[in-house]
Amino acid sequence: LTLETDSKYVLNIFKNHQKLEDRGFIGVPHARLVKCAITSFQMRPTQTRMVWAKGYNRHKGNEEADKLAGAAVKKEKASYVNLTPPPELNITGAKLSQMMQALAYKAIMVKKSSDDSMYRKRTDRNLMRIKNCVKDMFGYLPTSKAIWKSIRHKDFELKIQIFFWKAIHEAYWLGDQWINSNMRQELQERAICQVCREVDDMNHILTRCQSLARS
Repeated sequence: LTLETDSKYVLNIFKNHQKLEDRGFIGVPHARLVKCAITSFQMRPTQTRMVWAKGYNRHKGNEEADKLAGAAVKKEKASYVNLTPPPELNITGAKLSQMMQALAYKAIMVKKSSDDSMYRKRTDRNLMRIKNCVKDMFGYLPTSKAIWKSIRHKDFELKIQIFFWKAIHEAYWLGDQWINSNMRQELQERAICQVCREVDDMNHILTRCQSLARS
């Protein structure tokens, strides 16, 4: 099987796949996808070749691939793709001979980021709320990248940009973030608005709270 691609990045991935495996894919952008792609090639019983094809050169295969990519972006519901490699091909870490200080530091940062799942869930939830509101009001669904770019618009003062960023990430200690068994009862009571008796999150404060002090 011979595959053609106009991406030198993809070519380099497969050219250096052994090095990436030895380093446990640490620090590789989209590591899970890269790992899955390499594994799928390794599972093939026959040889697979990948060659470079010049992009935007009326290459039929390239143009068809662009059409498929464009159609995929417009899909409202993503297709399920199994990214779990078989156990015998699943690389779970770097070789000790490759584990230098810089690589170990990257591994620690990746692990720390993956452990922060609740933080990302809150952010993703707020981004989805913004997308749905924009779609309801203007008829299109913005990307997350467009949202992050918009809050840094030059028309917003820096303090407003910071507020937007913190609000989306739920960096302000509000609402159910006060509900923690390790906190004193009087602190946990801050989770509820004392006027409206609702969860006192940012959405409540900005849009529904009846407190005159917040008017």
